[in-house]
Amino acid sequence: MKASIESRNKDQLAEVLAPHFMSEDTSGKQTDAQQLLDQISHFPEIPDKTSNTKITSIEIVNGKALITQRYEMTSKIDEKNSIKIIAESEDTWVLIEEKWLLKKTVTKSLDQFFNDSIISHQEHK
Repeated sequence: MKASIESRNKDQLAEVLAPHFMSEDTSGKQTDAQQLLDQISHFPEIPDKTSNTKITSIEIVNGKALITQRYEMTSKIDEKNSIKIIAESEDTWVLIEEKWLLKKTVTKSLDQFFNDSIISHQEHK
């Protein structure tokens, strides 16, 4: 999914979204699959970016997987300045016709840094 978003590949992203997919940000605002697919081409390109996603827990029960993960992205703006984003989310995947599809993602926290100093911290409400 991360690769689909970074490459802005709508078709590839659509293939992993379950029917009635929903994304929820830290403010509680929800975005459905069509809205996400419409927005993907407007996501900004971030130069000199490195990112890493670490799965912190997985629970699978009866064709449903709850995955907690931590995403970190850093990018140099110029010689002296950098930005960093750390997001923690809970994803719900469902097994439909022998294929795992993303049903829901909830961003639990989002931290933004400038030159290693935190400038924004958001927790899910």
